[in-house]
Amino acid sequence: MGSNWSKGFTKETHPSVRKISETMKRKRLDNFAKWRKEMKASGRIRSSYPALLKDGDLAEFIGVVLGDGHLSKFPRTEELTVFSNLNNKGFIRRYSHLMEELFDKNPYVAKTSWSNCVRMRIYQKKIKKRLGVPYSPRGKKNIGIPSWILDKKNILGLTHFFLFCHSRPRSGRGQATAGIQYLAVF
Repeated sequence: MGSNWSKGFTKETHPSVRKISETMKRKRLDNFAKWRKEMKASGRIRSSYPALLKDGDLAEFIGVVLGDGHLSKFPRTEELTVFSNLNNKGFIRRYSHLMEELFDKNPYVAKTSWSNCVRMRIYQKKIKKRLGVPYSPRGKKNIGIPSWILDKKNILGLTHFFLFCHSRPRSGRGQATAGIQYLAVF
């Protein structure tokens, strides 16, 4: 059985495919325009990302993301991952459910093969803007608690509880949150 012609190549690294891609870009041709339009009309491709409801659940989730989460940027999407101990079933259930409710998308929940860790992950556009959480790594960044959380004392307590309870050291040397300053910035 022959191997795939594109094995190991991308449109940037394969000369023939790169030429086609550049020609289409130069002529402003989009061979997926019709398909994309149909998928948006059917609801399979999301075309709008509404603001998240600013309540206690969102504040709690922001605290968990800052403590046990990771936000990455890719060329056309963003990845949000929350990590948990495999033995903490209630945490996994709660935050996979919250991810589904907040982002209207089922998170991928899987155990890592190298440790007793579970990842809850989604890919979606505009996560950073909607959550107000900076991209990872956040080690030397000044991170702000959103002003809408600071204005509501009962919600502020939830965020701090989950932020500091879940900011435990991952390396075993107590360095997980070294150098992080939490400020009321945004």
